[in-house]
Amino acid sequence: MATAAQYARDGPGTAAKREALLAYLRVSQHTLKEASKTEYAANHYDELAAVAPDPDLQSTAHVFQKALNAPGTTDRVVEALTLLTVIVGALSLIAVDGAKNVPQGMWRAWTYMADPGTHSEARGTGFQFVSIGIALAGILLMAAILGFVVEAIQAKMDELKLGISRVVESDHSLILGWTHETVLVIEEICIANESEGGGTIVVMADRAKPSMEQELSMQLGGPLAMRQRLRGTKVVLRSGSPVLVQDLAKVSAEKARATLILAAPGDPDVADAHTLRCVLAMQSLNYISGHIVAEMRDLDNEPLVRLVGGDVIETVTSHDVLGRLILMSAREPGLASVYSTVLGFDGDEFYAQAWPAIDGLSYGEVAFRFPNAIPIGVRTPTDELVLNPDCARVFAPGDELIVLAEDNDTYKPCPPVVIPTQPFEKHDPPPVAKEKILCCGWRRDIRDILKQLDKQVAPGSELHMMSDTIPINERNAFLRAAGLDVRRELTNLRIVHFDGNTAMRRSLEALPIAEYDSCMIFADQAMETEMMHSDSHVIATLLQLREVQRELMQRAQGLDPEETRSSNIKKMAVIRQKLQETSPIICEVLDPRTQNTIEKNAAVAATSDFCQSNKLIAQILAMCEEDRSIEAILSQLLGPGGASFSVQSALRYCAKGESLTFFELQRRAQVYEETLCGYQDATETVINPRDKNAKQTWHGRDLVVLAGRTTTQPKRFEGRSTLNKSGAGKRRSTNKGRRSLISGRPSRVATVYATAGPLAAPTKTLPE
Repeated sequence: MATAAQYARDGPGTAAKREALLAYLRVSQHTLKEASKTEYAANHYDELAAVAPDPDLQSTAHVFQKALNAPGTTDRVVEALTLLTVIVGALSLIAVDGAKNVPQGMWRAWTYMADPGTHSEARGTGFQFVSIGIALAGILLMAAILGFVVEAIQAKMDELKLGISRVVESDHSLILGWTHETVLVIEEICIANESEGGGTIVVMADRAKPSMEQELSMQLGGPLAMRQRLRGTKVVLRSGSPVLVQDLAKVSAEKARATLILAAPGDPDVADAHTLRCVLAMQSLNYISGHIVAEMRDLDNEPLVRLVGGDVIETVTSHDVLGRLILMSAREPGLASVYSTVLGFDGDEFYAQAWPAIDGLSYGEVAFRFPNAIPIGVRTPTDELVLNPDCARVFAPGDELIVLAEDNDTYKPCPPVVIPTQPFEKHDPPPVAKEKILCCGWRRDIRDILKQLDKQVAPGSELHMMSDTIPINERNAFLRAAGLDVRRELTNLRIVHFDGNTAMRRSLEALPIAEYDSCMIFADQAMETEMMHSDSHVIATLLQLREVQRELMQRAQGLDPEETRSSNIKKMAVIRQKLQETSPIICEVLDPRTQNTIEKNAAVAATSDFCQSNKLIAQILAMCEEDRSIEAILSQLLGPGGASFSVQSALRYCAKGESLTFFELQRRAQVYEETLCGYQDATETVINPRDKNAKQTWHGRDLVVLAGRTTTQPKRFEGRSTLNKSGAGKRRSTNKGRRSLISGRPSRVATVYATAGPLAAPTKTLPE
């Protein structure tokens, strides 16, 4: 269908252009009144006048715009006709002796118009003729008025259906934008709202409301399943532009307790520019009662958004966080499952509270006074935040203990658990050796991943990169343009480039597969906007890679790969498990449906760890949206250096077959200056186990510990952005009278300072 602009460009003369204007109104099926409400036609007239700057055309467009912007014109005409009919009817009745004066005539004329049956009392030909005329005019006018009433009701119904009506809410969660993460974020916030009976989530995006409703219902499993998964929370969908102040006012953005801006898909710079405009629009409101969480796509754009947003904003660079998490998980199998368990609101979460009963006790002693929680850090009255502090650190009055717990009312200090002193041989960590790592796919933030990996590996390590997105001869130039000079800045890591499609076997066979210590399979930047295509490519790469590794391993053992595959299924499972232990692989998947499929397929699930990108990002964004102070903890756990989760073999802390309680293992973990948080086996990851005094053997399990130490010193801000919130059950915060999840004081933006160099070596004797 040709647009009005095309008609105007191609039509011969002003007459054709005027016809184009009228054709546009007919094609778009907008009446003058409807178009004036949506401002849609007026915007197109501006575009048309710019394309064909003809004086006659512009004057015509001006006339149409004036008509469009004249509200209530038809209503006034009807009112005038009604009044005129009443006056003329009154004078006519006086003329035929149907009324004595004008007021009586006007009243009788109005009753004849409103109820035609009242003129049955008329006597005389003239009187009856005038009465019939007034009644007929009344029927026509009342029909017109009824039509306008029906039209107004229909217009209001259309507004509700199209999602353009105003939202009358306060203290609600506002989400701006509709992406692959929107439904996941909604579900996480619903979990947080469940313990308070639900809440309100308002979503505004540049999409039609029916389309958003359909996608929400589909992703949540249909209407019946959707009601259950929303857990009592009301979700309101509205169509509008997040960069327009009037649309933000339409969803009561100034009254929202928190606003989450989701990064648009597509080019990262364009997406971040859109986020910046959203922040500027939010700042243009009269006031903001809550804070803003903005998702960024490129780390280089984050400082500008923080500068514009000031103290009211928190930023999460999703791609950078995921890159670091995948990098950590590739070098520690099982770590991806740990973060999937800790992040989000389902299960144990971060809480903090000052307990006078532990004042004067050391952190090492406090660890054994909370049987239903895992102490992991401390926050001082000066807002200093330390995760995994030294065991000798003493709690002062006002210090808050940070814990992992099921809920804020499920834990409290108890009498100390007596841990008997037992002989224990401390195992020194093995020396750091050179590594050879395979990287499949090319991420947009590959520069940051290379920098981080260079800090973690031993000198002489190699990273082999295979991708067909960027030609080999252009990669170094690409990295230099991104801010990384490979030859000068990478001191420990040497990069070897390969060109090829990683999902094709012949490409992988050209690599030294048997030499790799670990492998990372990224969602390639060329496919990141097509989730299913990207996930299919990642899984194909994984399966091809594991098949090549299996054949090489069996040939090295003198076995026939084809015979083994067809003869013994159990032996195949053992081989897959051994491959994952000797050469771990971490895969990045984007679609939650892919993760569900993988979990139901034991053969695929056993071949690799999987990092569900959109799910993890949705959990992080939802946690920051519910409580901005949680960003300080997440920036430490997911940031470079400092405190972070680690997965260690249980044999590092106990002998094979030795029976110990969780608290006894906690005491041994303190020797390594670590905090024991849970354990992991082949089927599940358990954080904060409930029965910590039960003796059991730990052989065959891995332990989840918090290692390293980081100090965070938040900045203090004055003004509207600080929130007084409190954790109340799973519900995180409102903007009045509540305490923060990890603090009883207003939340602050945090800057992380990681301790440099290795920690002091602990003594080999257990603390008493």
